Amino acid sequence: MIRPELARIAAKVRARLQSGAALTWRDVWAMAPDASRTWAHDTLRKLYRKGEIHVSGWTRSMQGPAMPTYRWGAGVDAPRPDKLAVARKRTTFKNRRSPILDPIAAALLGYTRRGTGWVKKNAKLT
Repeated sequence: MIRPELARIAAKVRARLQSGAALTWRDVWAMAPDASRTWAHDTLRKLYRKGEIHVSGWTRSMQGPAMPTYRWGAGVDAPRPDKLAVARKRTTFKNRRSPILDPIAAALLGYTRRGTGWVKKNAKLT
C-alpha cells in the first residue's frame, strides 16, 4: 500500500514528464523528501513498463554506472553506453590526484596543504 502523499508525488512526477521534462531517478527522489531511492526507481520503472516513458539518454556520474534519463511518450530507447574500462577509470583517478607528493618540495615552491590537495600560498601573506 502506497502512502497517499507518495501517490500525489507520483502524480506530480507523471505531470512533470508529460510537460516535457527529462527526469532521472535522482530528480524523482528529490521531489519526495521522505521517500526512498527504491521508491523513486520503482515509480519510473512502473511508467517505463507500461510504455508511457522511454529512455532518452544516459547520464554518467563520477562513480557508478550510467543512469537513464526518461522522457514522456513511447519512443526508441537510447542505447546504453559501454562500461568504462578499468584503465580509463584509473587514468581519470590519477589525473585528479595532486601532482605534488613531497611536502618539502611543495614548501619550497610556495604551496601549502589544503584538504587533500595543494594550493599556492597568497603572495601578500608570504
